[in-house]
Amino acid sequence: MHKTRAEKERIVSDLRQSLERARAVFVSDYRGLNVAEMTELRKRLRELDTEYRVVKNTLMRRAIKDGHLCSLEDFVEGPTAVAIVNGEPVQVAKALKDFLDEYPALKLKGGLLGEKVLKVEDVERLSKLPPREVLLAQVVGGLNTLPARMVYVFHGLLQKLLLTLKALEEKKGQSQS
Repeated sequence: MHKTRAEKERIVSDLRQSLERARAVFVSDYRGLNVAEMTELRKRLRELDTEYRVVKNTLMRRAIKDGHLCSLEDFVEGPTAVAIVNGEPVQVAKALKDFLDEYPALKLKGGLLGEKVLKVEDVERLSKLPPREVLLAQVVGGLNTLPARMVYVFHGLLQKLLLTLKALEEKKGQSQS
């Protein structure tokens, strides 16, 4: 069944809005996955606040023709599906990597993280990052150690200053006698 021009324009508009709001977009080739496997992938990604859509290349190209989305153009070739991430991109990258390990028929093409273009290797590196909570804890831990180090350094400098002043005082006392 053919879609009318108005239906296609609505699809393009909806897709563009979804892509612009997304925190990340991962593009893949789904060829070789059966219906049950596609359903399983959609289910896993839905749990991570991510929509997985099969998209006609002509409609995808129209949706990404302007702005930072146009950098996805290189990935729109052959059968195309997009994971539109509204949740945590790292968790979605991990889920995609896990799914790829189970079902090698799925092929990642690349994506966007914010406005940064991601190659397949970048998505794999992203999937190896610790969860957001762990990263935040590491940052906070690092911030906590900074003041302690500064206190230690200032204490050492103050101690050296006092010893120098004491040595000068003793030297001055000896020269006056």
